[in-house]
Amino acid sequence: MEVRILRLVVVFALLSIMFVRGQGVINFSNILPGGGDVATRIGDLNGPLVGREYNAQLLAGRNESSLDPVGMPVRHIIEGLFSGGTRSIPGIMAGQDAVVQVAAWNGELWGDDFTQVPTENIGFSDTAIVMLDIVNTTRPLPSLRITQPAIVPIIPEPSTMRLMLMAAVLAFALYVARSRRFKQVKSQSFSGPIAE
Repeated sequence: MEVRILRLVVVFALLSIMFVRGQGVINFSNILPGGGDVATRIGDLNGPLVGREYNAQLLAGRNESSLDPVGMPVRHIIEGLFSGGTRSIPGIMAGQDAVVQVAAWNGELWGDDFTQVPTENIGFSDTAIVMLDIVNTTRPLPSLRITQPAIVPIIPEPSTMRLMLMAAVLAFALYVARSRRFKQVKSQSFSGPIAE
């Protein structure tokens, strides 16, 4: 009886080892293995590269409709490039596919919380399907495999007419405030006879 239980335990342990996989991970970087990059830009594919004040956030999920932020955003290290290190994708095991995407925005302007940035100020890369791996020192981690970089929208500057209108409103408000103040001072100064 004891031998039979021992055999069952050994068989169960061997089957568990065969079917248990570690948490799936990816290398969160837009610097591609073997050279090249998918640099983050402003405006369009030919626009200027973003600076160090821009954040990059990994989005991942089982499909495009389930993309969620993974970990904290990272700042770009040099113009257009970021390297966020190894990221574990929650709920997706090594050997399974994950859909990944990069979101980028001006972190100095909008902060580091992806969920608080207005959507119209976030640039998104294309999505890619990546088979996740486990952390292994003998082979490189899977990369993002995006082909289209995140393109951060240009934040429109106020128009010249809008600036002139704001200046006119401010000038009028100052004029009204000064004329009221002058009338108050004048009425207080000359309101009665001068005593000798």
